[in-house]
Amino acid sequence: MPLATGSRFGSYEVLGAIGAGGMGEVYRARDTKLGRDVALKILPDAFAHDHERLARFGREAQVLASLSHPHIGAIYGLEDAGDTKALVLELVEGPTLADRIAEGPIPVDEALLIARQIAEALEAAHNAGIVHRDLKPANIKLRDDGTVKVLDFGLAKAMDPTPAASSRLSFSPTITTPAMTQAGLILGTAAYMSPEQAKGKSVDRRSDIWAFGAVLFEMFTGRRAFTGDEVSEVLASVLAREPQLAAIPDNVPGRIRQILKACLQKDPRQRIHDMADVRLAMEGAFDSPRAADTPLTTAPSASRWKMAAVAASVIAAAGLGGIGGWGLTPAPPTPKQHFIHRLGQESFTRTGRPVLAISSDNRRLAYVADAQIYLRNIDDPIARPITGTNENPSSPFFSPNGEWIGFWASSGELKKVQIAGGTAIPLTKADNPLGVSWTTDGTIIYAQSSGIWRVTETAGVPEHIVKAAPDERMHAPQMLPGGDGVLFAVTTESGAGAWDGASIVVQSLSRGERKVVHKGGANPRYLASGHLVYVRGNTLFARPFDLDALEPRGGPVSVISGVRRAAGAPIGIAQYAISDQGALVYVTGAAQSEVDLVMIDRSGKPQVLPGSSGDFRYPHMSPDDMRIVVQRGDADEANIWIYDRNGSQLRQLTFEGGQRPVWTHDGTAITFRKGDELWQIPADFSGVAKRLPGTKVTGTQGPYDWDRNGKVLLHGAAAGIHAFQPGKPSAADGGAPAVAIPLPEGATGMARARFSPNGQWVAYMAGSAGGASIYVGPFPHRPGGQQKLTNYNAGAPVWSRDGRELYVVAVGGNLQALEVLEASASAFRYSNPKTLFSVLPFIGFSLEGATNYDVTSDRHFVATMPVGSKGEEGDPNEKIQIVLNWVEELKRLVP
Repeated sequence: MPLATGSRFGSYEVLGAIGAGGMGEVYRARDTKLGRDVALKILPDAFAHDHERLARFGREAQVLASLSHPHIGAIYGLEDAGDTKALVLELVEGPTLADRIAEGPIPVDEALLIARQIAEALEAAHNAGIVHRDLKPANIKLRDDGTVKVLDFGLAKAMDPTPAASSRLSFSPTITTPAMTQAGLILGTAAYMSPEQAKGKSVDRRSDIWAFGAVLFEMFTGRRAFTGDEVSEVLASVLAREPQLAAIPDNVPGRIRQILKACLQKDPRQRIHDMADVRLAMEGAFDSPRAADTPLTTAPSASRWKMAAVAASVIAAAGLGGIGGWGLTPAPPTPKQHFIHRLGQESFTRTGRPVLAISSDNRRLAYVADAQIYLRNIDDPIARPITGTNENPSSPFFSPNGEWIGFWASSGELKKVQIAGGTAIPLTKADNPLGVSWTTDGTIIYAQSSGIWRVTETAGVPEHIVKAAPDERMHAPQMLPGGDGVLFAVTTESGAGAWDGASIVVQSLSRGERKVVHKGGANPRYLASGHLVYVRGNTLFARPFDLDALEPRGGPVSVISGVRRAAGAPIGIAQYAISDQGALVYVTGAAQSEVDLVMIDRSGKPQVLPGSSGDFRYPHMSPDDMRIVVQRGDADEANIWIYDRNGSQLRQLTFEGGQRPVWTHDGTAITFRKGDELWQIPADFSGVAKRLPGTKVTGTQGPYDWDRNGKVLLHGAAAGIHAFQPGKPSAADGGAPAVAIPLPEGATGMARARFSPNGQWVAYMAGSAGGASIYVGPFPHRPGGQQKLTNYNAGAPVWSRDGRELYVVAVGGNLQALEVLEASASAFRYSNPKTLFSVLPFIGFSLEGATNYDVTSDRHFVATMPVGSKGEEGDPNEKIQIVLNWVEELKRLVP
């Protein structure tokens, strides 16, 4: 149904029609609640009246709405007004790429600037497990400031009808869905379909890479790579014809034709597998690509991967830096480049020992999978097994020149083999070592039960250089510059957590003296940048380190979270490696006892926040929805950490203890409990914690919440809720202020107080012999003003940001929403509770302790969920994180 200008659609005022979209009419509208202009995309009637499809679409849209990227058009919500349904989208001003191409071919420099931004958008979506499926120029907007926005991410999948009944054809919904065709879908959609999508086969990120190649071809030539007068003709062209690369103008470098060829390979196995590789090459990350005709092995299928290597090398040589001469002169490396290597059909093996290594010059990555060692040249997305390593190996390590790979074989020997493969050469007998390194002077040092040993790279008699006491275990030895000091971790403990409490030491080989340089960490490594790095839990820490004095010069800083520890017995190994040139590689993961932070939609569907694994509890969302403060650890070992949603980064804020964190009203600081007092610390990591006078707490109570003006902090004890006012401490410093909200009649204790957004009411839970119930009371308190909202066992009240809902956790494990009808200074009215979803899959919604969830401004929920309890969307295969020039980031974080 067309919408008239000036009409209302829910809370939106229609400002005028924009045009027809792939799913219906599009209108410009004003969000009267938030005061911003948006795009309303009206869904076709056939779609809007299919309740099953609409419900599924709503779930998909929630996932898509979690994407936050400068080059991705945002999805704000799904609205309805009567029988009409509409998507609420970010309003992106400017022409589409299709409009721009209609004016003629795009100059090379302009086309590449556009292409780079499209690649960044695709990479971000793919990392979140979302495939576009319908990338085309009409879905790409060009803003006047040069920003590119990719629209309609994943909506092709979301619009797909009856997936259970049409599991194969559903992968190409824009062609096979009648309702979609009736909604005005243009013929050109077929021109950007990958061959596997056109055949109705399953699709993944490689289909988007195909479409990216087709879009890039069209930008250069002004015409589509695959054409036809009918859909069937276009699809026949996609399936059978090669793109006419000769149509690309002469001023486009020949290397670009090779990029297009690699993207437009009809066999997805031979196509580039990851947008990160394309994006990195565009940014000039690969300065010295390996010669494309140098094989890794003599495997029969070498031609297939060689073709991909040629493509990757060509891309690497074509960096986007310095647009005028791009493809001719590589740009210098950018400070930090992060991408992912996904294992194919193989899986990591021998995970009780180190599984990966990186060469000193950053050029090669090795990892243990399927009982052999795989090698990937960093400029080549394809990894191949190294012949001669199929001995169920562990602990791979590179020679200093990167031409040999060493490993421990299950035969009980350390061996080495050339990276091109061949017969492995034995070096020495050894127990399964706890870390091995190959030094620049041609010796190999390794740790085993008796201590640390070394052997020459040409084999010979091993030398016992550090002897372990009967109760000591040592691991991760590294020879320090100068050749006399050995850095390693040592512990006398056993059981879980033994290595997290280990000592990191340096021992002089000439004098036999041992010096402890850090207490409480494992898997240490000294970097030439002047840093000592180590792991504790699943976090990589760094400290400035004076090599001459053998002393740290600053406190520890968390730099990478979610680093996998070795499986099996607690032996301390962390699955990471750092090259001499400052590249970091690591496997993500967490201990099974740990949790992930998750965002949960109103249907109860969780989405794991990347890089958020840890022993977390009590998440509290910042006022701007971009940061989450959590307590990590329990009791005396707890500290405060902050998770930044923008960069998926987790950083430790306190180091001397802290529990029950809450944000101040303006988001500038964190208030927390330490011992029986309350403290506060700047949230931007710029200062130290300071005690708040007059804030004695008892038991497990508080802090709870600041009011919207930052004038009152609620905390307390079993006798009632206390209110702290900055600048007005109690008469006796350290004594608790007067009770601000007393116990309701018949209650024996109360806790978890939260201000309503207008500051006029406080919700809290009060306990009695019959259980806990939810109450609200006016603030300031007045006799007779308290109301009991639940007559059943319930707790953990949290207000929506607009004050229109109050959420509680009911006995039995359900999250409920009470609609707030009035919360004025004189009255509070509410509706009967509505159950949203069960909280049983998630940790910490119990009625004891502190509140273990929070709500965002768009009424999603942040909580914790056991790691691995639900599968994440996207690629299920194992992943290796690769961060080039990581040391530059380290210097910034830990100066």
